[in-house]
Amino acid sequence: QNPNPVANNYFGHGVSIEGDTIAIGANGDDQKGSNAGVVQIFKNSLIDESWIFHQQLLPNDLVAGDQFGRSMSLQDPFLLIGADQYTFGPGKVYLYEKESQSTSSNWTLISIITSSDPPTSRSLFRYSLSQFNGNAIIGAHYSTTNGLSNAGSAYLLNGFDSDKDLIP
Repeated sequence: QNPNPVANNYFGHGVSIEGDTIAIGANGDDQKGSNAGVVQIFKNSLIDESWIFHQQLLPNDLVAGDQFGRSMSLQDPFLLIGADQYTFGPGKVYLYEKESQSTSSNWTLISIITSSDPPTSRSLFRYSLSQFNGNAIIGAHYSTTNGLSNAGSAYLLNGFDSDKDLIP
């Protein structure tokens, strides 16, 4: 259940689960501007199997229209979260890591991933996200590829330290 229910928050638009952690996006949240978005983290209480609100993820650089939390992918210890309309540009992806040394298991922003698409493009880099073993693939279905509008692209990140534009 949304810990802060508000009309038009769109809580549940983006969701991901692994083990005892659930990430739920509310891409219509207005804390950082109209439709800037937020992601809520819930942890499973092993005592009674209920899900308890744990942490709110709200990056400092969000602005109106970003729709942070519209897409996400969780694979412990990493959480990828897409920002839909990053100032009406191509989009970006936030990479969080769970603090393994902390008893609280909080999530910390470690990187913001952007595409090689022009800043004025509406490629929707971040529209779809998936990850496995420290590698990720990020979809940008509106990107222009080889001069073809909306041909789409997928970006493969190996070890979350480089990107390569895959030819569709």
